[in-house]
Amino acid sequence: MLSLKNGKFPSRTEESDIDRVEMLLTQQPSGGTISLKFNDISGELQKYLLSKELSSDGLRDRILNHEKQKGYLYGPFSFLIFSKAYAILIDCEDFKNWEELSFDYMQLLNNLLKLKELTGEANNNKITNPISIMFTKCDLLDESNRVKNPEELLNEHMPALHSQIKSISGNIAYFKVFLDVERGADNKPVEITIEPNSSNLEATPEATPEATPEATPEATPKTTSETTTTDIQKTFQVKVPLSYSEDEYVNFISWLDQKLKE
Repeated sequence: MLSLKNGKFPSRTEESDIDRVEMLLTQQPSGGTISLKFNDISGELQKYLLSKELSSDGLRDRILNHEKQKGYLYGPFSFLIFSKAYAILIDCEDFKNWEELSFDYMQLLNNLLKLKELTGEANNNKITNPISIMFTKCDLLDESNRVKNPEELLNEHMPALHSQIKSISGNIAYFKVFLDVERGADNKPVEITIEPNSSNLEATPEATPEATPEATPEATPKTTSETTTTDIQKTFQVKVPLSYSEDEYVNFISWLDQKLKE
């Protein structure tokens, strides 16, 4: 959050990094509480664990034993089997690749169904656990797609996945989340060059920005007398003060609260 308030666009989740977040929400004035434990895995690790066509038993063993430490019964990713709800994130920065990525998401859903069958939480080839489809970084979409509702986005750009999710789950919701980024005269996100030890607030936008909604902030092949090619990066300029889709986060938590109570 500190980086975002300084106008720095968040970096990708490292392949080996797992974020675990615990939230205790209190409802006023009743004082009732709900405890939520979020587990986040990177897309690369998800593809290793859940994008292989394995038998149910093989899939279970892969997840329970992956990175299992000596003295522990299960590996750190056993939560995938026992989770009460799932949030599948679709990165709008990968907009050009959505059609290609659709197959990966379909494999993911097929394997979630296998896991839920193992725990008895599937019924008639349907996942009964709540599933949310969350489009992230929606501010990086072009204007025509940015204004569409999330289910419309899925149906239009990933129709096979949209059809599958409707057939495999009767307990699903769609959300769009974003961080506001600066947009140029062409209404495209402004991309800036970041050098070591510099702040995005001090960085200067490119004189002739070639940023597109699908651009990826990879290392820029440029050198100076003080920096190396790996030091200089491109990123998107985030609006300051920080503006984000707070209402969508509230809607997501409220939906999850209701579904878990059911």
